[in-house]
Amino acid sequence: MSDLLFYIGGGTMNRAGIIDTHAHLDDKKFRQDIQNVLKRAAEAGVTRIITMGNDFTASRHACILAEQHPEIYAAVGIHPHEAKEVVPRTLEGLRILAGNSSKVLAWGE
Repeated sequence: MSDLLFYIGGGTMNRAGIIDTHAHLDDKKFRQDIQNVLKRAAEAGVTRIITMGNDFTASRHACILAEQHPEIYAAVGIHPHEAKEVVPRTLEGLRILAGNSSKVLAWGE
């Protein structure tokens, strides 16, 4: 694991610690304690976290968290169980979110 390299923008390669690729940091239970959540993650060796949006609101919160914290990145999307109900307006909103943030790394939940 110590030899793992990752690329995140800017043309640089860095040594990676643990990358949590599926978190839900937008969850209400983390909102008041996000600094401590991130501190505990760092103490455990987690260097990057990708927080997932599973609807438009959660995707927006994921983007906000990613912009506020250098170790957080976002994925925007819709939960698969809700995919049949998605309207074009929601998809356009997700496209706008993704297009307005360099911290969105993925589409999907």
